[in-house]
Amino acid sequence: MRCCSSFSLFYLAFFLRISLSAAVLPPGFVEVPLATGLDPTAMALAPDGRIFIAEKYGSVRIVENGALLPDPFVQLNVDNYNERGLSGIAFDPDFAQNGYVYLYYTVKNGGHNRLSRVKAIGNYATDEEILLELPPLASTIHNGGAMAFGSDGKLYLAVGDGADATKAPSLQSLLGKVLRLNPDGTVPPGNPFAAQTTGILQAIYAVGLRNPFSMTIQPGTNRIFVCDVGSQFFEEVNYIEAGMDYGWNMLEGKQVAQNLPANYRDPVYAYPHSLGCSVVGAAFYNPAVAQFPADYVGQFFFADYCQGYIKMLDPATGILGAVFATQIDRPLCILTGKQGELYYISRGGMGGGSDPDNTSTLEGMLWRVDYVGTGAPVFSAQPQPRLQTIGETATFTANANGSDPITYQWQRDGQIIPGEINKALTLNNLMLSDSGTLIRCVATNAYGQVASQTALLRVTANQRPVPVILLPLPTDQYSAGDTLFFAGEASDVEQGNLGGDDLTWRIDLHHDQHSHPALAAMSGSATGSYVVPTVGETADNVWIRIYLTARDQIGLTTTIHRDIFPHKVRLRVETDPPGLTVRVDGKTYIAPVELASVRGLRRQAEAMPSFSSSDAVLAFRNWEGGSTQFLQTRFLQDSLTTLRAHYEKTDFSNGAGLYGTYYKSPAGGGFQTPYFSRIDTTVDFDWGQGSPAASLPDDNYTVRWLGEVQPLFTEQLTFHVFSDDGCRLWVNNQLLIDAWYPKASSEVAGSIFLEKGKKYALRLEYFENGGGAVVSLRWSGVQTPRSVIPSRQLFPILPIYYSAERFSFQYIIQPNPVADDVLRLRFESTHQERLALRIFDAAGRVVAEYPSLSVNMPHQTFDWPITDLASGVYRLQVTGQQFGRETKSFVKY
Repeated sequence: MRCCSSFSLFYLAFFLRISLSAAVLPPGFVEVPLATGLDPTAMALAPDGRIFIAEKYGSVRIVENGALLPDPFVQLNVDNYNERGLSGIAFDPDFAQNGYVYLYYTVKNGGHNRLSRVKAIGNYATDEEILLELPPLASTIHNGGAMAFGSDGKLYLAVGDGADATKAPSLQSLLGKVLRLNPDGTVPPGNPFAAQTTGILQAIYAVGLRNPFSMTIQPGTNRIFVCDVGSQFFEEVNYIEAGMDYGWNMLEGKQVAQNLPANYRDPVYAYPHSLGCSVVGAAFYNPAVAQFPADYVGQFFFADYCQGYIKMLDPATGILGAVFATQIDRPLCILTGKQGELYYISRGGMGGGSDPDNTSTLEGMLWRVDYVGTGAPVFSAQPQPRLQTIGETATFTANANGSDPITYQWQRDGQIIPGEINKALTLNNLMLSDSGTLIRCVATNAYGQVASQTALLRVTANQRPVPVILLPLPTDQYSAGDTLFFAGEASDVEQGNLGGDDLTWRIDLHHDQHSHPALAAMSGSATGSYVVPTVGETADNVWIRIYLTARDQIGLTTTIHRDIFPHKVRLRVETDPPGLTVRVDGKTYIAPVELASVRGLRRQAEAMPSFSSSDAVLAFRNWEGGSTQFLQTRFLQDSLTTLRAHYEKTDFSNGAGLYGTYYKSPAGGGFQTPYFSRIDTTVDFDWGQGSPAASLPDDNYTVRWLGEVQPLFTEQLTFHVFSDDGCRLWVNNQLLIDAWYPKASSEVAGSIFLEKGKKYALRLEYFENGGGAVVSLRWSGVQTPRSVIPSRQLFPILPIYYSAERFSFQYIIQPNPVADDVLRLRFESTHQERLALRIFDAAGRVVAEYPSLSVNMPHQTFDWPITDLASGVYRLQVTGQQFGRETKSFVKY
């Protein structure tokens, strides 16, 4: 009799949810569900038309000829917690010959993601081959995993930042990137950062991404579009190009006034969180056979996981088109079929975005969308069978798509039920004579009429079983990490006491008005246990609900529940000085902040590396207690846990920039003919097809910038030069960057350890051969935000004189006469000079001298105390190695 369990109340609720999850589509479009009961994350279309669906817990399922096959294609051993699990799938371009299917998943007990491939033999996989192990993850979120093959035969793989935002812009990590790989996982030639990286890091194709969950490549153009899930402000659709930086973690959305890298690219489209919270799904509508109307062809489709819509975007202009579908139960993936149909997956689940909620669902569905134009309705949700006892109520639901308006009429045993013209039919006070009734729905529009499948109603005189929860007690409370024991029993009028085989347990974690699955349905025992996670929903208004379902021999069920509430504690995060920004579990607050929490739960507080004002910077020093790690993790036990982050103030310097000398030179770079010199406050130039000044030609020139750089923090600093063409950089007389060759716009980087407050010699050389002219000097560090090096931290230095160069020097006495016992001199020079100074009185005697003075800065001044000199007229003689000698008179009062 167990075969009748599908008519239980659990399945009644499940199918009711299915019937209500159909999307609202434009006129002329219809959809039908192809597969249900999934835990989906991604899908891919095989060249032969089969759809492969990646399920989060490690299984890949196949939909063939519109039906879900019972056996999985492969079952991987994955880490299936929160956003971790199996999250990416793609087919080799030569799949028909080699059978390769590519998979991206989190390694069980490994703390990192992996790229591997298996070989398909029919509908089953064999021979997993590991291609790439990704770096360790800082948390259980931001895995990415979207991938696709380009027309160049290379695999493009989108990798999340692993919840460490500093990894996204760094060329020292694969996290937060789009990678370009050979099909065997090796690095192909031609990747844009190959000259700046080594080993597998040369696979980096684009940087600055947070959680690129979905990707697609447009047929015919090879344009790569990635949907990057945002943090607090914006969701992004990005057009991925070689060597580009997409801004994370410096900003979300489009650039406003931020100081960003020269290779930064705005998203094609970005929308604020007032319009959604998680951009997912990516598909171009460019099928070989276009089934949809012409204005859909070439459009980019994307979805929002929270708002439940699919929208269209013009990929060429970035202009948002019409809304394609609404009221989807958490859309996740989109793809275009061979015959011009569109497929999408709705993940379902209870919502909320907590760790347990993200971990699993049983409500995922695959839908197919077709364009039928003007035609009869098509049922997307069918009425399902019901088993009820005498006196109860049965509800049947249905939904049809097609040209509006659509009317509904329910039938019983082929006869119209008067007045029942809605999508739901409710039959009250059922009797035994109702058993065996066949229910169906007829949908009608102006173009035709169609009947749904029939659903069997069965009514029994048996009474439902009565379950009782014995443990936990109603007064029990829990802490994170506790083992929660449960026990129960049930009786039935017809059968007497039921055994453990007749009981099913289920546990949900409740938060406000929604819940998340915590323990999947477990049958066959009167007792059990559940370990409360120490990592998960961080809100304090949570509780655990334990469900017990009893089922009798004919399939009647009764479900009861018991709520257990947590012990509470508090977490307080402070900063010294107060009022600074902190992040607690990924959310931003102004300190001090005090938050309620479940006892034993893991909480993470993160100090920001630094804060800037108009005249100073505050740098993180340490947490109270001495820890210098930005991220602090606590499993809260005390009634109040306080964390305090200490910051140290550093005043900005008063630098003016770098001294740049501009030369006309032969192709390939040289410094033979200086044309002019000037102080450049920063090096951040894009001269396009032109030149820095009218005196220089548009091509074949070089620039040498000289000066000193003063870091704000003691740390390993990375210097970045983005240029077209060649560049070289020395810091502290060490050659950090050597890219002295013609090249397209790209970045080269080098690192060195520097101490706060010290000045270090800096020399940057650049040459322009032809085409675009771009050069930008930036720095970054753990505490130093990636940015153009500001003028206040740069100090210009004059070049050393070479005999073939033009030399200019003059000095000015200011003021003259001298009234305050200080002789102030101002030197204007084009090169470094060493001077000897003498002062003569009216009788020609030397009354003061300064034997050695170095002039190495533009507009340098020198104050010479002359307190011992009496009032009168004097002559100042200045002698230089290149300058020669000059004498000027001055008066002292």
